[in-house]
Amino acid sequence: MTEILQETILAGIAGLFFWCATKRPEVRGGLILIGGFYLCMLIRELDGIFDMIRHGSWLWFALTTTVVCIALSALIPASTVTGLTDFIQHRSWLMTATGLIIILIFSRIFGMNQLWEHLMPDGYNREVKNLAEEATELLGYSVCFLSSVLYLGETREKFTALRKSWT
Repeated sequence: MTEILQETILAGIAGLFFWCATKRPEVRGGLILIGGFYLCMLIRELDGIFDMIRHGSWLWFALTTTVVCIALSALIPASTVTGLTDFIQHRSWLMTATGLIIILIFSRIFGMNQLWEHLMPDGYNREVKNLAEEATELLGYSVCFLSSVLYLGETREKFTALRKSWT
Protein backbone atom coordinates (compact mmCIF):
# COMPACT_ATOMS: atom_id res chain seq x y z
CA MET A 1 0.00 0.00 0.00
CA THR A 2 2.82 2.40 0.88
CA GLU A 3 4.57 1.88 -2.44
CA ILE A 4 1.33 2.38 -4.37
CA LEU A 5 0.83 5.67 -2.52
CA GLN A 6 4.40 6.71 -3.34
CA GLU A 7 3.89 5.92 -7.01
CA THR A 8 0.55 7.73 -7.08
CA ILE A 9 2.10 10.81 -5.50
CA LEU A 10 5.01 10.78 -7.97
CA ALA A 11 2.65 10.38 -10.92
CA GLY A 12 0.54 13.23 -9.57
CA ILE A 13 3.54 15.54 -9.19
CA ALA A 14 4.90 14.76 -12.67
CA GLY A 15 1.43 15.10 -14.18
CA LEU A 16 0.85 18.46 -12.49
CA PHE A 17 4.12 19.90 -13.79
CA PHE A 18 3.57 18.58 -17.32
CA TRP A 19 -0.03 19.84 -17.36
CA CYS A 20 1.04 23.29 -16.12
CA ALA A 21 3.79 23.31 -18.76
CA THR A 22 1.07 23.20 -21.42
CA LYS A 23 -0.70 26.18 -19.79
CA ARG A 24 2.31 28.40 -18.97
CA PRO A 25 4.51 29.04 -22.00
CA GLU A 26 6.65 31.59 -20.16
CA VAL A 27 8.00 28.86 -17.81
CA ARG A 28 7.30 25.78 -19.94
CA GLY A 29 10.89 24.55 -20.24
CA GLY A 30 11.49 24.66 -16.50
CA LEU A 31 8.26 22.86 -15.74
CA ILE A 32 9.11 20.16 -18.29
CA LEU A 33 12.47 19.55 -16.59
CA ILE A 34 10.90 19.40 -13.13
CA GLY A 35 8.14 17.07 -14.35
CA GLY A 36 10.73 14.91 -16.09
CA PHE A 37 12.75 14.64 -12.88
CA TYR A 38 9.73 13.36 -10.97
CA LEU A 39 8.80 11.05 -13.84
CA CYS A 40 12.29 9.53 -13.67
CA MET A 41 11.81 9.01 -9.93
CA LEU A 42 8.50 7.27 -10.70
CA ILE A 43 10.15 5.03 -13.27
CA ARG A 44 12.78 4.07 -10.67
CA GLU A 45 10.05 3.29 -8.13
CA LEU A 46 8.39 1.06 -10.74
CA ASP A 47 11.57 -0.92 -11.36
CA GLY A 48 9.79 -4.17 -10.42
CA ILE A 49 7.41 -3.74 -13.36
CA PHE A 50 10.25 -2.84 -15.74
CA ASP A 51 12.19 -5.89 -14.50
CA MET A 52 9.50 -8.01 -16.18
CA ILE A 53 10.87 -6.72 -19.48
CA ARG A 54 14.48 -7.21 -18.45
CA HIS A 55 16.35 -6.70 -15.18
CA GLY A 56 17.48 -3.10 -14.96
CA SER A 57 15.46 -1.93 -17.95
CA TRP A 58 14.00 0.91 -15.87
CA LEU A 59 17.28 2.74 -16.52
CA TRP A 60 16.64 2.91 -20.27
CA PHE A 61 13.14 4.30 -19.75
CA ALA A 62 14.49 6.89 -17.30
CA LEU A 63 17.30 7.85 -19.68
CA THR A 64 14.83 8.21 -22.56
CA THR A 65 12.62 10.42 -20.40
CA THR A 66 15.66 12.49 -19.43
CA VAL A 67 16.80 12.97 -23.03
CA VAL A 68 13.29 13.90 -24.22
CA CYS A 69 12.75 16.42 -21.41
CA ILE A 70 16.18 17.99 -21.86
CA ALA A 71 15.67 18.20 -25.64
CA LEU A 72 12.24 19.81 -25.27
CA SER A 73 13.61 22.29 -22.74
CA ALA A 74 16.61 23.08 -24.92
CA LEU A 75 14.26 24.16 -27.69
CA ILE A 76 12.88 26.90 -25.42
CA PRO A 77 15.87 28.05 -23.36
CA ALA A 78 14.36 31.34 -22.14
CA SER A 79 11.35 29.60 -20.57
CA THR A 80 13.63 26.92 -19.15
CA VAL A 81 15.80 29.44 -17.33
CA THR A 82 12.79 31.52 -16.27
CA GLY A 83 10.91 28.44 -15.05
CA LEU A 84 13.78 26.99 -13.04
CA THR A 85 14.71 30.38 -11.60
CA ASP A 86 11.13 31.09 -10.60
CA PHE A 87 10.79 27.68 -8.95
CA ILE A 88 14.04 27.95 -6.99
CA GLN A 89 13.21 31.48 -5.83
CA HIS A 90 9.71 30.54 -4.68
CA ARG A 91 9.19 29.83 -1.00
CA SER A 92 8.12 26.26 -1.77
CA TRP A 93 11.64 25.43 -3.00
CA LEU A 94 12.93 24.87 0.55
CA MET A 95 10.07 22.48 1.14
CA THR A 96 10.90 20.65 -2.10
CA ALA A 97 14.58 20.44 -1.15
CA THR A 98 13.61 19.09 2.27
CA GLY A 99 11.43 16.41 0.68
CA LEU A 100 14.20 15.41 -1.72
CA ILE A 101 16.73 15.20 1.13
CA ILE A 102 14.33 12.95 3.05
CA ILE A 103 13.85 10.72 -0.03
CA LEU A 104 17.33 10.61 -1.52
CA ILE A 105 19.52 10.77 1.60
CA PHE A 106 17.73 10.19 4.89
CA SER A 107 15.58 7.24 3.78
CA ARG A 108 18.66 5.52 2.29
CA ILE A 109 20.59 5.95 5.53
CA PHE A 110 17.53 4.95 7.56
CA GLY A 111 17.16 1.84 5.39
CA MET A 112 20.73 0.54 5.80
CA ASN A 113 20.82 -3.07 6.96
CA GLN A 114 23.84 -2.39 9.20
CA LEU A 115 21.92 0.26 11.14
CA TRP A 116 19.00 -2.05 11.83
CA GLU A 117 21.23 -5.04 12.66
CA HIS A 118 22.90 -2.82 15.25
CA LEU A 119 19.57 -1.49 16.60
CA MET A 120 18.05 -5.00 16.83
CA PRO A 121 21.01 -7.26 17.73
CA ASP A 122 18.86 -10.06 19.18
CA GLY A 123 16.31 -10.30 16.41
CA TYR A 124 16.91 -8.31 13.23
CA ASN A 125 13.62 -8.08 11.37
CA ARG A 126 13.93 -6.95 7.77
CA GLU A 127 10.22 -6.13 7.58
CA VAL A 128 10.65 -3.48 10.29
CA LYS A 129 13.56 -1.96 8.35
CA ASN A 130 11.56 -1.95 5.11
CA LEU A 131 8.55 -0.40 6.84
CA ALA A 132 10.67 2.37 8.33
CA GLU A 133 12.43 3.06 5.03
CA GLU A 134 9.25 3.09 2.93
CA ALA A 135 7.39 5.25 5.46
CA THR A 136 10.27 7.73 5.41
CA GLU A 137 10.19 7.81 1.60
CA LEU A 138 6.42 8.36 1.70
CA LEU A 139 6.96 11.30 4.03
CA GLY A 140 9.46 12.81 1.58
CA TYR A 141 7.18 12.27 -1.41
CA SER A 142 4.29 13.85 0.51
CA VAL A 143 6.41 16.91 1.31
CA CYS A 144 7.36 17.19 -2.40
CA PHE A 145 3.71 16.87 -3.41
CA LEU A 146 2.61 19.58 -1.00
CA SER A 147 5.38 21.90 -2.15
CA SER A 148 4.48 21.28 -5.80
CA VAL A 149 0.82 22.07 -5.19
CA LEU A 150 1.84 25.16 -3.23
CA TYR A 151 4.16 26.40 -5.99
CA LEU A 152 1.84 25.66 -8.91
CA GLY A 153 -1.20 27.05 -7.08
CA GLU A 154 0.45 30.24 -5.90
CA THR A 155 2.07 31.02 -9.25
CA ARG A 156 -1.05 30.33 -11.30
CA GLU A 157 -2.37 33.87 -11.09
CA LYS A 158 1.08 35.36 -11.61
CA PHE A 159 1.55 33.69 -14.97
CA THR A 160 -2.07 34.14 -16.02
CA ALA A 161 -1.73 37.91 -15.43
CA LEU A 162 1.62 37.97 -17.24
CA ARG A 163 0.13 36.19 -20.25
CA LYS A 164 -2.83 38.60 -20.34
CA SER A 165 -0.48 41.60 -20.30
CA TRP A 166 1.26 40.23 -23.40
CA THR A 167 -1.99 40.17 -25.39
